[in-house]
Amino acid sequence: KRTPPKTVVILTEAGILLLWLVLEGSRVRALDKLRKQIHCLIMDLVKSPDNYDLNFVISSLNVGTFMEVACTDTIQELTNSAFEANRLGALSKAILVHGMQQRGLRYSKSQQELLLQILRSCKGEELTDLKNYIDGSGGYLNLYKLVYEDVSNNCRDEI
Repeated sequence: KRTPPKTVVILTEAGILLLWLVLEGSRVRALDKLRKQIHCLIMDLVKSPDNYDLNFVISSLNVGTFMEVACTDTIQELTNSAFEANRLGALSKAILVHGMQQRGLRYSKSQQELLLQILRSCKGEELTDLKNYIDGSGGYLNLYKLVYEDVSNNCRDEI
């Protein structure tokens, strides 16, 4: 049994790597195009005067996946515009928090700032509703885990 020369093995591995890079590059370009489309759709939705549409979309999609796929600018513009116009209810805010917990908050300063923005936007009964929605998901992603495990010490102090 003969083994192929080392140069043949190296060239074969390099060819496989090159093919993988080409395929991955086309996937990244396609994803960038989709990100731009998502951004346009979300911005149209935010500009729409109907709060129901925005809250319905947030409650209908997997927010963790959305936050992973969408551009950071899209998420920031969505939340900033929605908070400025007071367009999100407690349920939509809880869904956003859940999505952030799914994606991971601990090492993302921008996600922790968004969390603080959500919490600061709630007062009185709405804050109680938010807490109940976060705890009522039925899973392990609850308010205790959010405050004591998912965020940095600085963010916890702010909360």
